[in-house]
Amino acid sequence: MTADNQLMTIPNSSVSADIIINYSKPTEYMVVHETIGVAYGSDLALVRESLFEAMRSAMKDTTLFSNDVAPNVFFMEFADSSLNFEITFCAASPSVKKGAINAVNCEVDRIFRERNIDIPFPQRVVTIVKE
Repeated sequence: MTADNQLMTIPNSSVSADIIINYSKPTEYMVVHETIGVAYGSDLALVRESLFEAMRSAMKDTTLFSNDVAPNVFFMEFADSSLNFEITFCAASPSVKKGAINAVNCEVDRIFRERNIDIPFPQRVVTIVKE
């Protein structure tokens, strides 16, 4: 049974061959991993501080969040169009995961706007060579 009360059948071939994660009742909380990209040239310390602040602000809603695992921020990669950070935080349960993500994303957006931190659109540089 899923969190949405849908019955799910898993074939034996998948059980023996694949990794299966049980979200139905693994623990009371659920660790959420989310990737957030910022523009090249952003102040990395300011971005990191802002992401922590966004999570702390959102986590005041104890119906959505658990303090079982401390929130964290990692600078993960130099991507094509952005510097990618991964944030991790703890939703109170699998059933409120989307609400927790929404709360954090709204706080990230608010704080990034206040501090002029840009979330870039994908960009490509095209060079035309005349022959």
